[in-house]
Amino acid sequence: MVLEFTASEDNYYDVQFRNGPLMSEIYGAGWEEFVREYGLHSGDRVVVGLEFYGLHLPVDVYRGEELLLPLPWLGKLVL
Repeated sequence: MVLEFTASEDNYYDVQFRNGPLMSEIYGAGWEEFVREYGLHSGDRVVVGLEFYGLHLPVDVYRGEELLLPLPWLGKLVL
C-alpha cells in the first residue's frame, strides 16, 4: 500500500506500508528520502497523526522533546 506522509512544513513523501500480524513496516524510496531529509537517527520518534485524510497521513518528527525540521540544505530557491 502506498501512503503519503505530510510533514508540518508541507513536505510530501510517498512511502510504502506493509502491515503484518506482528509488526508494520514503512519502506521505499519516499521513506529513504524522508529519513535523509530529516537526518533521522536511532531513537528519533516519527509521530503519525490518526486523523482520517484517506491515504494522507500527517507526521511530526522528534528527537527527545525537540520537534525536528528538515535539514537546512533543503531550503528552496523561489524566483
